[in-house]
Amino acid sequence: MGNEKSLPFHVQFIEKDGRMKLPHASRELPQLLREYVTRSHSNIDEFESPTMFAARQVTRTAPRFAAQLRAPMQRRFASTAENEFIAERQHIKEHAKGTTELWKKISLYAVVPALAVAGANAYWLWTEHWEHWSHLPPLPERTEYPFQNIRTKNFQWGDGDKTLFWNENVNYHNKDKTK
Repeated sequence: MGNEKSLPFHVQFIEKDGRMKLPHASRELPQLLREYVTRSHSNIDEFESPTMFAARQVTRTAPRFAAQLRAPMQRRFASTAENEFIAERQHIKEHAKGTTELWKKISLYAVVPALAVAGANAYWLWTEHWEHWSHLPPLPERTEYPFQNIRTKNFQWGDGDKTLFWNENVNYHNKDKTK
């Protein structure tokens, strides 16, 4: 190891300009491992090949890994005592649950009846409005100007002259009285 040619293993992967050079797995890595073994060990037969080493590692770690899979999940970095952060988080969850319940009750017991009352009021005003108009004398014939009710072709419904949402009480179209 005191030898200048015997560099640490990881230094062999650094090129002269400081960039990291990764060995090619099938060609360079076995050769680099063999060189490292010959430098660090007097006899290469003492050292195993990389595939045997990997096989031994798998056989050693497989039972431990299987035991970890069977074992229940461990709580890591957690103490049994409840700290301030956990207590505050729990308080926020309880507050959110209470607020959700409050808004559900407001929606069911306040908004739904308010919408029903508003709808009844709108219907009552609508019928009162048309009741008032039914007592008025008929409106005089209105003049129809050329920019109103322009028809280049007939509609596909009815007599072809009235739009889809035509209301006889509001809309007016008299072909004979256009100026």
